Amino acid sequence: MPRAPWRVYPAVSMPQHLVRFGRWTVRVAPEKTRAAYTGLVAASERCGCNICRNYQAARDQVFGAEPRAFLNQLGIDLMREVEVLHTHRIARGRHAYQGWFHLFGALESGKDAYVPRGPDAFAVELEPCGEALSFGFTTRLALVSNAWVNAQVIQLEFAAIVPWVLDIDEPS
Repeated sequence: MPRAPWRVYPAVSMPQHLVRFGRWTVRVAPEKTRAAYTGLVAASERCGCNICRNYQAARDQVFGAEPRAFLNQLGIDLMREVEVLHTHRIARGRHAYQGWFHLFGALESGKDAYVPRGPDAFAVELEPCGEALSFGFTTRLALVSNAWVNAQVIQLEFAAIVPWVLDIDEPS
């Protein structure tokens, strides 16, 4: 069995863990994160457009066992993304999506996933977790709800190649 691309190290005398993924080491509070996701509604559910409905329908195909285990170590509820968006159609039946999750924790080491590309521009540099999915940690937060205020929070970005599974015409 191949080794998972992340490692978990229990933190001393804290309800937190150190998790290593790609170039990052993050200190996370998975139980606190898990509790914060209770009652939150996923962005794809709030929207309900065909692109978001497709993401919901294909989610299980995109987030296999390994990514699910990784998100579980962080305390993230896969079914409740903070945001998800369709960036473009790659080819017939294959679409690029991006999104993010919030979690209680801190970036301990590793270059932030948001990399400056000029005075007002950034690129997102992620690490692969399988063939069709990549993740990256950042301290740049967007769409922070009340569940995450007054605490140390980081954002887990993701990019995914998502199959078109709805029985309707796909966007071009």
